[in-house]
This record gives sequence, structure tokens and C-alpha cells, in this order.
Amino acid sequence: MAQIKRNNLFDLLRVLFTISVVVSHASGTVFHGEIVSANVAVDGFFMLSGFFMARHLYNRKNERAERVFLDYQIGRIRRLFPMYALSCLVGVFVELIFHHSFVVEKWAVLYFMGNINGIPGYPVIWYVAALFWAGLFVSAFLIWKRKISVLVIFPLTFFVLFSVMYSYHNLWLYSQPLLGGIFSAGLLKAVCALCVGAEVFYASRYLKARSSRFRPLARKTVALLCETIFIAGFLSSFWIWFSPKNFFVYLYVPLILLVFGMNEQVVFKILDRPLFSTLGKLTYAVYLTHLYFLQFLAKTNVCQGIPQIPAFVLIVIASFLIGYVFCKIEKIIRILFQYIDQNR
Repeated sequence: MAQIKRNNLFDLLRVLFTISVVVSHASGTVFHGEIVSANVAVDGFFMLSGFFMARHLYNRKNERAERVFLDYQIGRIRRLFPMYALSCLVGVFVELIFHHSFVVEKWAVLYFMGNINGIPGYPVIWYVAALFWAGLFVSAFLIWKRKISVLVIFPLTFFVLFSVMYSYHNLWLYSQPLLGGIFSAGLLKAVCALCVGAEVFYASRYLKARSSRFRPLARKTVALLCETIFIAGFLSSFWIWFSPKNFFVYLYVPLILLVFGMNEQVVFKILDRPLFSTLGKLTYAVYLTHLYFLQFLAKTNVCQGIPQIPAFVLIVIASFLIGYVFCKIEKIIRILFQYIDQNR
């Protein structure tokens, strides 16, 4: 069977979202500025996860539902939690250095479902728990109620959850407690964005199967329009809070995912390079560890006297280098555990 060519543009999105998170947090932590793109990027991460979740489960639609669900959750734990554990160790170290103490219970993943204020590194660490628990719910519907979930439950869930979140003035405060503190706005936000990503996957399959009747010029024109909307929206989110509720992220990120899913890209085709596949593998580590690096910079005032734009570039490069180091450490630990398991 011929190997399917990897679409590196999905990794490009991961890199763009990660850079926007690093720049946003650097703006607030190091320079006390107002660049607020992190919220848009986090929603984008969840939508990407929903897209690939739906694709993976769709490819296994003919297998036993219980086996698929169990295998998928075990795989997610293996992907998410080793790097999460490493980042927690870094957080403990940072707490000991700067605050000379830490509270163990604050690191419990279940705690992240409620109010997450006070957790060291909470602006990024909460993402793991939100992705895991929201993914548990969404993947269960995808596996056991495929037709109903795609046609009815997912759109309904999206509109209900988005209406609930839209009613909160401080939507960007992921720790906003809901239902007596059992859930947080961040967890509902994750479910909502995962649903959108899953819907985009099924939409891309549907449109790709029926787009052959249209001329290539018409398909490329529509793709170019979607790419233009994404570029304009993404660049705008770097510098202005163009919507208090981040509403437009639910427009331009699904549009670009739809274009990539159908493989109809025009402008972004020139960026379909293996380099982004390599960088994409580092983004999870960068996302989980960059805030501790920024806290170090803020405490030591290393960036004083450096213009913001060059400083942002250096911070992003350094964050990816740190992510690379942590990926290597994680790989060594995985190999060590495999060796121990094989020789016990």
C-alpha cells in the first residue's frame, strides 16, 4: 500500500498557535504588555485535537467500540502525561526556588476541573486536564453514537456550551467555576472546541467527496478566500482584542482546518515543508514549559534594555530549544522504562 504523504500544514498550525501563546505570555509576564493571542491559540489547539480525534476514530469505525475506546484512552495517556509529569517537576522546582514551598494537592489533575487559581503554572498546565477529560467525553460520543453524535449531539453541544460561555463577561478566565465549582469554564470551552474540530473533520470528508463535480479553479478560489480570512484573523489577534468573547476564532480556525482537511490549500501550499513536522513535535513540550522560562526571565530582568520585537524572537527561539531538550529527556526516560520492563 502506498504511503500517504503527510500534510505538514497541520504542524504549521501547531507552531503558529504555540508561538502566539509564548508571545502572549511573554508580553504579560516579561514586558507587562497587552498582547492577548493566547486565548485564541488555545481554542485552536482544542479544535486541532478534535479534528484528529475524529479522524483517528473514523478510521477504526469497523472495530469493536469498547476496544477502540480503551486503546484510544491508553494512547492519549501515554502521549499527554509523561511530558506533563516532567513539566510538573519543573513547576515544583520553580516553586521551591522562588517561593520556598509547594502544595502537593494543587498538582492533582482532578483539581484542575474546578477553580485552578493558585496552581503553579496554571495558565498552561490546566490544558492537559481539560484536554483529557473533555476528550474522554467527546470520544465516547464519537465511538458509541457515531451517527447521532455527528448529526445532532455535536452541533447541539456546541451551541449550548457556547451560549453558556458567551454569557460570562470574563470568558477568558478559564477558572470561572460553573455548576457549584464542579466544572470550570475552561473545561466546557475544551468540549466546545473539540466538538467543532470533530465537525470540521466530517465536513471535510463530505465536501471532498462531492467537490469533484466543481472545477479546480472554483475550489481553489474558495480555499484562497478561507486562507485570507484565517491570516487576517490570526494576525489581528496578535495585537488587538478584536472580540471580547473570541467569537471569530470559531470561524477562521475551522475554515483553515477545512481547507487543509480537503487538501485544497493555495497560499499555504508553499509552506508545506517537513521542517514544520519537526517543530510540530516540539510544540507540546514548549507549551507546557515556556511559562517557567518566562518567570525566570521576569525574576532576573534579563530582557531589560532589549527592544520588544527582538526580545520576542529570542524568547520564542529559546522556548523551542528548551522544548527540544525536554523532548529528549522524555525520550530517554521512555527508553529507560522500556529497558527496565524488558529485563525485569
